[in-house]
Amino acid sequence: AEERLISQRGVRRLDKPPAAITSNSTLHLVTSDADVHNQQSPGESPSHKLSASQFIAGSSIILFLLIIYALGLGVSLWQLSFAHYAIGQWIRTARADLPESILQIAEDCRGAMGLSRELSVRLSNRVAVPVVAGMLRPTILLPESVAHWPVERVRAAVAHELAHIERGDLWTQLLSQLVQCIY
Repeated sequence: AEERLISQRGVRRLDKPPAAITSNSTLHLVTSDADVHNQQSPGESPSHKLSASQFIAGSSIILFLLIIYALGLGVSLWQLSFAHYAIGQWIRTARADLPESILQIAEDCRGAMGLSRELSVRLSNRVAVPVVAGMLRPTILLPESVAHWPVERVRAAVAHELAHIERGDLWTQLLSQLVQCIY
């Protein structure tokens, strides 16, 4: 007893009750009115037949691909989490004992840019160039060689990193990394 069903998208199909579907049974897919009028006789093989075993095999492939995607997503998110944890370690191990002249330059730059949030500047032997790190409490990490830099170079580097904080670049970067993980 086959019934004609119309889905929400207007695709017509002939279905069997789920109990009647076996691995040898065939699902009749009718995609247009022409298919309904031009159906072949029961002894002939229609052009739009899909056996239950083919349907299950297709579903298995989709499930397999979803599992592979989920594993890739999990690995990507783990790598991103580990990277943020490692950067947190960099911040925790960085030294806060900067020369007073560098602290004064950082405070002057903060005032000139009109930033009201508290500023943390530290020295780290893990960075070769100045970077800003830390999502909730951004910290400027300066290389230990900064003590030998000319004052204008220090001022330019600190102002550059403060611009990243002011624009919210860390949040934009995190969003792009999350999109990259999902993609």
